Amino acid sequence: MSKSTIGSSVQSWAPSKLGQVATCTLGGTPSTDVPHYWGGVIPWMSSGDVHLRRVHDVPGRITAAGLAASNATLVPPPAVAIALAGQGKTRGTAALTLCELSTNQSIALLRGDEERLHTTYLFHNLNRRYEELRARSSGGGRGGLSKGILESLQLELPPLDEQRGITEVLDTLATAIRQTEAIIEKLKQVKQG
Repeated sequence: MSKSTIGSSVQSWAPSKLGQVATCTLGGTPSTDVPHYWGGVIPWMSSGDVHLRRVHDVPGRITAAGLAASNATLVPPPAVAIALAGQGKTRGTAALTLCELSTNQSIALLRGDEERLHTTYLFHNLNRRYEELRARSSGGGRGGLSKGILESLQLELPPLDEQRGITEVLDTLATAIRQTEAIIEKLKQVKQG
């Protein structure tokens, strides 16, 4: 985007650390040795679910007893889920949660301060910083992200109304890309037929 389409110059965007403008909630896992902690009605997100990208629901479920007996916490939407660990492409992957849910300990849920950070803007920001997040992971190949690493991330924040405008543009582009990918997939299937 050019400065004329943004409204204020990029130089005037407020530098902030993520921990100053967002809350970070880590998850937990109820004991798998206690059957009545599992199979309830509370959505419980595992690390692989970040690949859904826009999370309207997850397959995992725990009970109220499982929630109470673990570090899992229910977090309202929207929130940005960041995979803290995982091999392959999982670690550093961002997803936007659009339902209330809890997570395992390998996911952080981030919610922007409503007066300073639009959570969907944060999703787009962290989504484009995937390689940077992986590089910040401690411990080499099997390393992971931590709450401290995430909270120390530097953000350049435009005013809130501009964050909303940027988010609308990026959401529109993401929708167009998903629709185009679906059309391409259908054409491949027709061609194979």
